[in-house]
Amino acid sequence: MIIKLKQGICLLTSWVLATSVASYSVHAEDFTEIDLQEQSATEEIITISEDDAVQDDENWLSVATEVIKYYADDIAGFNPSITESNRVFYDVIQDGNINIADATYFLTIYATLSAGLEFEGYIPSRDNTVVTTTSSSNTEETTFTTISYTTSLPPTTTTITDTATSLLTTSTSISTPTATTTQKSTSSKTTTSISKTTASVTTTSKSSTKPTTTTTTTITTTTVSTRPPMSYGIDVSVYQGKVDWKSVKESGVDFAIIRAGYGKHANQEDRYFDTNMEAAKKLGINCGAYWFSYATTPEDAEKEADAFYEVIKGYKFEYPIFFDYETSAQNALKPSESTAIIHAFCKRMESYGYYVSLCSYVGFLNYKIESEIFDRYDMWIAHYDVQVPWFSRNYGIWQYSCTGKVPGIDTDVDLNYAYYDYPTIMSECNLNGF
Repeated sequence: MIIKLKQGICLLTSWVLATSVASYSVHAEDFTEIDLQEQSATEEIITISEDDAVQDDENWLSVATEVIKYYADDIAGFNPSITESNRVFYDVIQDGNINIADATYFLTIYATLSAGLEFEGYIPSRDNTVVTTTSSSNTEETTFTTISYTTSLPPTTTTITDTATSLLTTSTSISTPTATTTQKSTSSKTTTSISKTTASVTTTSKSSTKPTTTTTTTITTTTVSTRPPMSYGIDVSVYQGKVDWKSVKESGVDFAIIRAGYGKHANQEDRYFDTNMEAAKKLGINCGAYWFSYATTPEDAEKEADAFYEVIKGYKFEYPIFFDYETSAQNALKPSESTAIIHAFCKRMESYGYYVSLCSYVGFLNYKIESEIFDRYDMWIAHYDVQVPWFSRNYGIWQYSCTGKVPGIDTDVDLNYAYYDYPTIMSECNLNGF
């Protein structure tokens, strides 16, 4: 009976994945030879009950099926209805889309728990509940919610001198409505933050004096700290087709991050990379570049870095060059393994004289990367449909939309805010080809 149950689970899981993959188009960068590497596995018969596969009142196989159905209906144009809590719940990858990647994540939870193992990653909940903190004094109690996002300068790498850090602190910023900027100087860096209250500011101290008792109650409102962007930009690849860069420039775009390629071979260069770079540079648009990674070992990450260098070495970049690390296979790795891979790629690119940043979505960064990465490298984070990213670490660029519309580009395009004066950093510190 147990073996039949396991066979049924395997067959159903295989059918869900095979059906979804066969039915919908896949981007070229979704599968490369790294995804086709042979893997060996040892079968083990584990005795489980049906209840063992369900934790936290969720049947994760059913959730994966729900996601597949929603995705299929959405792709077919049926405009399926969904509650906001379910939208957040289904988008477990937190990239602003509900798709096969999310279904795969739920299947991974299901398979892990079914095997009697502990799932080390993030397990979502349907309840989109904020964290509350309770403060009490004597017999009176006040409940309040505090959400704090602090931001500071990107870390100094081995190839970035104190001059680069100094330049970051003196960058001017674009003001935004209702935002104010406060600078606090320390011996080594300047922290810039924007405070915006999300509720009316009410700080009340109430004292009630009695012969032997004094009670004080403090009400604290929600405070969100963020920053106004310095510049506005896009990122493009072959999927945007032929770009009319003159129209892009005239629309007010300040910078463009252009995909150079993917994988561990230089011949995997994005076929529009040179065209995009030459046209953008000719019009005076500041540029950065990114490499889409499939590496699951430090050795492959170094090969990817070498391939990246071969493609971009003839250009100067006013913005960082980025390691785009976000595949499902990478998400399945332990945080320590991903940390080693990221170090391998970034250190190799730094050895070539580049200011390198890590690019990924906040769900990945929050749960699958060790903190030393955030202390060491700058970040380009992706989080859509939110006023403030759900990310409390340093970041230099925020990709806030994947469905942007920009004159000169026929398709949807990613939109970004940058928070540092990268062009000055690169030119003054002789980085990225300068």
